[in-house]
Amino acid sequence: MSCRFLYLVGQLHTGGLERQLYYLLQAMDRERYSPAVAVWKYQDKDIHVPLIRALGVPLHSFTPGFSRTARLAAFRSLVKHLEPEVVHSYSFYTNFAAYYGARGTDAVAVGSIRNDFILDKKWTGLLLGRLSARWPAQQICNSSRAAENARQSGGFFVPGRPFVVRNGLDLKRFQSSPVMTYKTTRILAWFYLLSA
Repeated sequence: MSCRFLYLVGQLHTGGLERQLYYLLQAMDRERYSPAVAVWKYQDKDIHVPLIRALGVPLHSFTPGFSRTARLAAFRSLVKHLEPEVVHSYSFYTNFAAYYGARGTDAVAVGSIRNDFILDKKWTGLLLGRLSARWPAQQICNSSRAAENARQSGGFFVPGRPFVVRNGLDLKRFQSSPVMTYKTTRILAWFYLLSA
């Protein structure tokens, strides 16, 4: 029996989080996991729509023109209908919607911090930023920095349990070249540390 996942994402355009969701769905073992995706602001022309459809993953959208409140109600109905074990928000501003949709069901709600926690909270707006920062309590950060920002922010509107799961890479996109052994090989790296 497979574990049912329902991913909630803001959109499926060209951004990094959309690509990360696609990589995850592409690599997921379908004998163990059964994914579906709900798109908060669905556009048929978005670049990842046909890619995810080609994986055989069901895509769900909301009636165009729905208010935020109507979308919340529609998403809650979708969760009750699909009965997933996990409802995972893949966009920061949909965190609270994932929490609300899973509330009162057996599903575990998981949020996302895919950027700087403080900036995500600010950019999402006063009310929604606070709600999405606090709920769900479990939130996956794509960097240690994001998790540390969340932990150090203090106050009530922070996730109870931030976890770090780093972004995946599609190794097929990188061409491998054999290292020449008759010449000296130098590996150069550059990094920049930000002070808190």
